[in-house]
Amino acid sequence: MKFSVIIPVYNKADTIKESINSVLAQTVEDFEIVVVNDGSTDNIGEVLSEYKDIKVVNQENGGVSVARNSGIDAAEGEFVCFLDADDLWFPNHLETLLFYINENPGINYFITSNSVTYSNGTSYNSSDKLSSISGDFIITDNLFKLLNTYGDAIVHTNCICVKRSSLIRHSLRFEPGERLGEDTDMWYRIALKEKLLLSKKITTMYRRENSTATRNTVTPESWIFSRRIYDILSDGDISDSVKKECSLLVDRYTLTCARQLKCFGKSKEARAKLATVKYKSGRRYVLTYILCHIPVALCRKILGVKGK
Repeated sequence: MKFSVIIPVYNKADTIKESINSVLAQTVEDFEIVVVNDGSTDNIGEVLSEYKDIKVVNQENGGVSVARNSGIDAAEGEFVCFLDADDLWFPNHLETLLFYINENPGINYFITSNSVTYSNGTSYNSSDKLSSISGDFIITDNLFKLLNTYGDAIVHTNCICVKRSSLIRHSLRFEPGERLGEDTDMWYRIALKEKLLLSKKITTMYRRENSTATRNTVTPESWIFSRRIYDILSDGDISDSVKKECSLLVDRYTLTCARQLKCFGKSKEARAKLATVKYKSGRRYVLTYILCHIPVALCRKILGVKGK
């Protein structure tokens, strides 16, 4: 079997049928669907019973990381792909991946592009950010340089495809209990181990109007990948160029945290956070430095943040 499609679900009985049907509509048929029911309390069992040829893993609620790990453990395909239970694949998703896999036998990690839709009817394509890159795809061993150049929106869970044996070989699993960026942490850690192919082809739809991702409800220390930076910098198997781009990526996050702390009125903590930035240069650093040293009310006004 070529592909295992892992769909974690928690109380998404109202949207998962569309997600599953979008997989069943693929032009490539060599796949299995693995739905991990993470302790849902809605009528998800009734909905899933309508499908006879999908694998269902039922477990107590442990969070999306645990659910995705259970899906990986249950998968039998050569490659694993991921789809959230409120998003969609276009019919060409697996066909596009299969083409790249066959044409690039030395690559174990593939990422396509997606269409992002909002409740107000607007949308954009993540590949728009890659318009300066010639051709339909790029092969790289430094995803982090692309992230720093084009932004993290170029990588999304629904677009990921990775060889299952690579996850086993590198002992890669999602980090349980994390509430912020547990998915990007995984995708970035794979990129530290594997060369990847990033495609500009739009093959999935991320429906932001359905998203329940955590927003503005976590502390500025929450992103686990940023906490891994010291291990990354001391890893002799990682190139200096990748280490630098990882540091720059974490610096960007740190600067965002410093601004957030300032807007919370925590000026001292904001300046302390700013002091941990490794590369103290560039427009973003200078602007954040200024924001951290002006009155809170003025900082909020400049950033358009409401508050007293």
